[in-house]
Amino acid sequence: MNKYISYALLMTMVYAHPLPSLFFTGNPLEPIRGGNIAYTLFAVLYTLDRYDKEEIAGIEVDFGKNGFNYTPEYGDNWWSYYFKTNQWGNITEKKRVPDYQKNIMHLYAQFDATIQRLHALYKTYIRLNDDIIHEVHVVTQHYLQHTPTIGIYYESKSNISYKKLVHTIKKTLKKHKKAHLFLVTDDYQLAELLIAMYGTRIVCSGYALFKYANEGCASVTRRQLINCLLLAQCDKLIKTSCTLSACVSIFNPEMPVITLDQEWLEKE
Repeated sequence: MNKYISYALLMTMVYAHPLPSLFFTGNPLEPIRGGNIAYTLFAVLYTLDRYDKEEIAGIEVDFGKNGFNYTPEYGDNWWSYYFKTNQWGNITEKKRVPDYQKNIMHLYAQFDATIQRLHALYKTYIRLNDDIIHEVHVVTQHYLQHTPTIGIYYESKSNISYKKLVHTIKKTLKKHKKAHLFLVTDDYQLAELLIAMYGTRIVCSGYALFKYANEGCASVTRRQLINCLLLAQCDKLIKTSCTLSACVSIFNPEMPVITLDQEWLEKE
């Protein structure tokens, strides 16, 4: 099970400083695809850890018209597309750190929160929007509650071979003979392979497959977040390492996790 999260996750935390309050705003990194919601969630939780310890007076998350997910028809501040709350405590002076790449090393040196701690902060301070809660509930009721389910998260950019993934799945299913598989991937070749191997044991595959082409940024991120929330409803998770899949353990820190690669993000 994941116990620690590396500070690589904080690379999109552009504004942070030991001031009376901290302010998240436009992000010049324009992070890639759905992963930016994961980076930002980890960064906000880290800052909420400081707020919870009364090291800062308040936090505000307001990206305005900036960021990868900004979609004019949805309004300003893409954080609010997914979460109800964007302000905690007293918002006083707000200043931008001039060189976040240097200051991130200061954050790296301080941050050592367990997954359980991040989960507690998430449950205490973060509120999902009602439409996301409803969709997760409906899909969970229909697909994931009636049989043991092994979640699988695989990104095509991973260097993990199909052979290693399939070997891990087979080994896991020997211990969970009646389990179904909930697959989240952008690799359609892998999806076809696993569906050919396991047929109807692959549940909700059409929903969980994701593709970036011809979708707006906000829509992609919303689907990625929902997929992570759904994976957190599974009984066990097999995954490749990335910020997005690491979020699953924040939503359910008690779920056993098999990480197929160990570089970049987390310790097991």
